[in-house]
Amino acid sequence: MFTSLDFGRLRKVKSLALKSVVTVLRYARESNGEVIDHGAGFVLYVDTEVKKVVIITSVAVLADRSSDETIVVRFGNGKDSEASVLVDEPNSILLGLLVSDVDGYCEAAQINEDQPIERGQLVATFATVWTRFTDIGMYSGSIIHPSCVSVRRSKMIMEPVDDFKNYLAFSCPVAGPLYSLKQDANFRRLIGAPVFNLDGYVVGVTERCSKRSYDLKYARISSAILEELIILFGTDTWQEKLQELVRKKAEDSLQAANL
Repeated sequence: MFTSLDFGRLRKVKSLALKSVVTVLRYARESNGEVIDHGAGFVLYVDTEVKKVVIITSVAVLADRSSDETIVVRFGNGKDSEASVLVDEPNSILLGLLVSDVDGYCEAAQINEDQPIERGQLVATFATVWTRFTDIGMYSGSIIHPSCVSVRRSKMIMEPVDDFKNYLAFSCPVAGPLYSLKQDANFRRLIGAPVFNLDGYVVGVTERCSKRSYDLKYARISSAILEELIILFGTDTWQEKLQELVRKKAEDSLQAANL
């Protein structure tokens, strides 16, 4: 049961998180503004000098995109910015996008490194999952299990396997398998959505939905996300590599504009 204090903290988290959560939209170039599909992502890095922002999303959000699609990022204030792929590593489940933030609206999300993730902990997920709404919604829930263990049933024996060892299970009352109710909330649109604790830290990034429960979702835990960033950028010092890539892209764009 949530207390008034909990709701007060959730509102505070929302005011902070909206600047670091985005919707990743896929348009067909010849579609006259029709959205093919969309997913979620978060702001990893902001370069205020060149007004560029790096967005992290799941490769699943853009997995089957074609060359005639345009990728657009919608910020929490409702403004759009066309995106380009900054870094795409085949061995990583993450993908980095580069966008412009001329208004200076975005703020980088804080990824949890040392705060405990505990059963029953109140969390909030932010995403746009309904086709009829364009605003980013906040969906409150709680940690059901902070470290999942999956099992494989073999005759009468339950064998632990490692498929879900980097995941936490949490409740999120949206985008579940409600086929019989004909809801237009597609789980794919929740993929890439960060899960925040009440201190405003990202404790996980949504990747999976339970096939049997509407409310149950799975997120890759923050420690595993940090490991994925090392894989994505190809170095332990990924922050430095990230800054180099952003500045190089900005310089290339400036030179191209001056030709």
